Amino acid sequence: LPDIVRDAIEKDAPERFVIAVDISAVEFSSFSFLAEIMDKRAFNIFRFLIKNGQLPGKIISMEELCAYAAAFFDDQSSLPFLRAIEEFHPGTLKTIRDEWGRNLLWYAVHNKKTGWFHPDCKLTPFLIEEAHCDPENKNHLGLSYDFITESLTCEQKLQQMRYRYAPVSYIWQSQK
Repeated sequence: LPDIVRDAIEKDAPERFVIAVDISAVEFSSFSFLAEIMDKRAFNIFRFLIKNGQLPGKIISMEELCAYAAAFFDDQSSLPFLRAIEEFHPGTLKTIRDEWGRNLLWYAVHNKKTGWFHPDCKLTPFLIEEAHCDPENKNHLGLSYDFITESLTCEQKLQQMRYRYAPVSYIWQSQK
């Protein structure tokens, strides 16, 4: 990306972003461009793009965009992205299903930057209470999100938290 566009993304300034894209004649047509906006947490630019119908588009489907936001960002980042989608496309989040029938709660389960069952997690309550994602939604194996969450023992939950938040060290032992 040209420096002027990167600068606008860094500053999360939608007006600057539009001007920078126009001046540099860059096309907003690749996932890496969108990923740059999302990775830099340029929430205002993202919201502007959603509001003005530039997302979703040729770059990514609405389902993929929602799954990406739920699966790859921490609570502080995933919520503004998902709230913007829900604001300008009401009811979308609760209807998302992938080819295995999973809703966005399943993507939160696989998110390595948040503990979906932890009391401090913001993503899960948002998806259930505000976006109205069904916790009884079953995957292709017939298991529900609630069943999986309720079936975890305290030790398994602790293991999941360590996996997400604690640095893991591996000790390589020589075989003699």
